[in-house]
Amino acid sequence: MGEVDIDFPKIHFRSKYVCMSRTDWKAFAAAVVEANPTARYLRSLPPGTDLSSAQPPDFQIEDSFVNLLNHGDFPWEVTMHIDPAWQWSWARSDIGRWYIRGASDLVIRFLLGGNVIEGNAKHPSFMAQGEIDVSCRAGRKEHYAFAQRLFRLLKRFVTNKDQICYEWPGYEVRWTRDKGNWYWLGHDAIRWAREDKRRLLTWHSAGWGVRPNDEGLAAPKEAAKQSSRTGA
Repeated sequence: MGEVDIDFPKIHFRSKYVCMSRTDWKAFAAAVVEANPTARYLRSLPPGTDLSSAQPPDFQIEDSFVNLLNHGDFPWEVTMHIDPAWQWSWARSDIGRWYIRGASDLVIRFLLGGNVIEGNAKHPSFMAQGEIDVSCRAGRKEHYAFAQRLFRLLKRFVTNKDQICYEWPGYEVRWTRDKGNWYWLGHDAIRWAREDKRRLLTWHSAGWGVRPNDEGLAAPKEAAKQSSRTGA
């Protein structure tokens, strides 16, 4: 038998780092469904799913991003599949664990985040970061065009303007950005952060996080000093 050349097309990822609350995600999901009525969605498996059982998990594809967010546990990951003819199936790995087989031509991956982590001695109160990845195959202009449309839609619900980065726990300013930052903050996430000047978004274990930079709003460190002077 002669050799067979198999061409694996190069994939370019178009990504956005986001920090969106669950309210932000639900609003964005509704807009995504409206703009892509034939798309279908798979969610991350629920915690505790047994992937080594005799039968594969009871797990179905959904035709609504919104339904995935409004029913059951809030998923940590959702994949969006554009091709209406796409099919998937369960398969067993070499070690006997179930996995989903059948990659679609264009896959959009939403890492949702959005859960609120209460502060303690090791970190401040913060909202978990997410990410959106579009896997564009080289030479497929329609894939890149889709990514552009999706991110234009996203910008209705997020902003990368007027951000400040603080070191924690002292809340020293690390940097400020008037516009063009690589973090996209959801409008409701910003509302949540503004309720307490010590709350941070996109927290990093290196000891810093981002929040909205509101003109005239005292930094948390200064606010604490003012409070102690006034007795508030």
